[in-house]
Amino acid sequence: MKKFTASLVVLSTSLLLIGNVFAAQLDEQTQQALIDAINDEYKAHATYQKGMDQFGQIRPFTNIIKAEETHIQELLPLFEKYDIEVPEDNWYDQVPNFGSVQEAREAGIQAEIENGVHHARHGQR
Repeated sequence: MKKFTASLVVLSTSLLLIGNVFAAQLDEQTQQALIDAINDEYKAHATYQKGMDQFGQIRPFTNIIKAEETHIQELLPLFEKYDIEVPEDNWYDQVPNFGSVQEAREAGIQAEIENGVHHARHGQR
């Protein structure tokens, strides 16, 4: 009986481990959606950071950038869990300088629209 119980424990543990391995794999489309999501957050963050670097601690950028930082931090554990390389955040240099505070705000609005489109396309939020 002890041998049977020990074998059952080993079998159960093995099945759990195998199940976790299969559960921790994502198809390519889902992996790409995760990469697109973090890049979208990086881009929005860079837009708000560039606006604040140019014009100071303007609202609503001071509030929204914190949300972008939270979104990035929420995504990082998924990259680790599914063993996906985290893309480098190189968006700051890709965001153009703004000619005015109004132009920076309009870019922020556009970043949020693009964020919404991304989430709608991937069925998030």
